[in-house]
Amino acid sequence: MAKSSSDGFVLTWRYTQASLWIYVVALQAGAVANMVGLQDNVARQGAGLVLIALNTAVAGVLINRARPGLGRGETPSLRARAAMLTPGLAFLALWSVNPAGPIGYVLVPWITASLLAVPLESRERTRWLVVSGLAILAVRGGAGLLTGLPVERALGAGPERSAVISIAIFAVLGPSLVLFQVWLWDLMVRVRDSGQAETELVRVRERLRFAADLHDVQGHHLQVLALKTELAERQLDHDVEAARTTLREAQAVAREALTQTRDLAHGYRAVSLREEATNAAAILAAAGARCELHLPEALDHPLFASLLREATTNVLRHSSAEHVEVVASDGDSVTLRITNDHPSGSSATGGEGIAGLRERFAAAGGHIDVEQDADCFSIAGTLPREVAE
Repeated sequence: MAKSSSDGFVLTWRYTQASLWIYVVALQAGAVANMVGLQDNVARQGAGLVLIALNTAVAGVLINRARPGLGRGETPSLRARAAMLTPGLAFLALWSVNPAGPIGYVLVPWITASLLAVPLESRERTRWLVVSGLAILAVRGGAGLLTGLPVERALGAGPERSAVISIAIFAVLGPSLVLFQVWLWDLMVRVRDSGQAETELVRVRERLRFAADLHDVQGHHLQVLALKTELAERQLDHDVEAARTTLREAQAVAREALTQTRDLAHGYRAVSLREEATNAAAILAAAGARCELHLPEALDHPLFASLLREATTNVLRHSSAEHVEVVASDGDSVTLRITNDHPSGSSATGGEGIAGLRERFAAAGGHIDVEQDADCFSIAGTLPREVAE
């Protein structure tokens, strides 16, 4: 994947992560402010702060676990969900026994419940949020009833009635925003996976094309060899000289097959530069790189096609290129230059591929030039005009 695509992927995750953290901090900030404002029990305040800190830690675990792909991670078991909700529910129970405890405290465990809904399927998310929401209200109301509060006061409908509407809005809007961020991130993951799959598909097609060419070369010659040797076997009984001639022909076919196979493996086989350029552009586009081609129609030497194929492989293996340029220039000699950005440190070596190209171009009276700096890699093949034409 090109560097720009990778950077965009990381930035999208950071935006998603920041949005989830804003949700966590904003809903808990109100609880902290209300709690600090109540001076009836310092020990209870301290315990409440510890529980909020634990609830924040649980939220951090859930957010970081979501990094590989929201909506596709491991679904927590019921036991794990209960354990993760424990700090929030304990905080809620601690402050619900206080008649002055605001109804807004239900939002503390609601944060964890919302984040636990992230890896679930759509239908299960809804079920989980409804069940956990009712459970949180039950804890709030049950703890209040145990202290002798009236039912409406235990459920926050007394002096806090005006705040219930705001709490309800937060309770609905909060998870909605979380799940919207989940959807955006999951969409980004799917787009990335689709691009990687397309790149791999192009590579598979290239391998299949090579396999088909190899089959064409060897299948034909092996069939001829089989016929020639069968003929020579029949000729041995009545015409030894004819059998020798047939065997010599079979040897010539074997040598021709060996030569064409070697040429195919080394990229010698006459391949249209125009076809190779079209194929290279498709492969690079699938990998996320923009390819510009500046090739004259008359230029079609197979060595240049081999150079372009090797350069394309080099870009895919040793760079995160987002721009590739293929330019041909002529004068006393003809040069094909392929340039890409964002090379890695290993691009200049090129392994056996570039070494093989140097030998082939040298045999034709040409040469290969390789240049690299931190931002650019360039490989150029030059042939005498009379050879290139």
